[in-house]
Amino acid sequence: MTLMKVNIKDIIKNKKLIFIIVGVLLVVLIIVFSVWLGRTKNLSGAISEKNLKTVNKNLPTPEFLTEEEKARFGLPANTKAQSFRDSSGNLIYKIIKSDSDIIFDPSAVKPISPRQTSTPR
Repeated sequence: MTLMKVNIKDIIKNKKLIFIIVGVLLVVLIIVFSVWLGRTKNLSGAISEKNLKTVNKNLPTPEFLTEEEKARFGLPANTKAQSFRDSSGNLIYKIIKSDSDIIFDPSAVKPISPRQTSTPR
């Protein structure tokens, strides 16, 4: 039986290689997971204009400003803006920055208190 000489330098090189491979795999897994999570979040949370009518059939379909109305208000053509009437019958315009900003139930919109919008003096 012969004893094998263990070279410490070879072991250290192998450990470095193993750490590098494990690190690269972890980075790849994190990237893949974040892309997958981003896609599932967008698919489950996004509401496109095509399926607005199917969100809740009991609520009115949101109405958006036309190109002519946007031009009259001086809004850029690519701006998404919604118009609706609140519970008092006032016509309200809302700039839509993301699909989660769309109002489906105008009766749920409450007036903003002047105290909430005032700036400190």
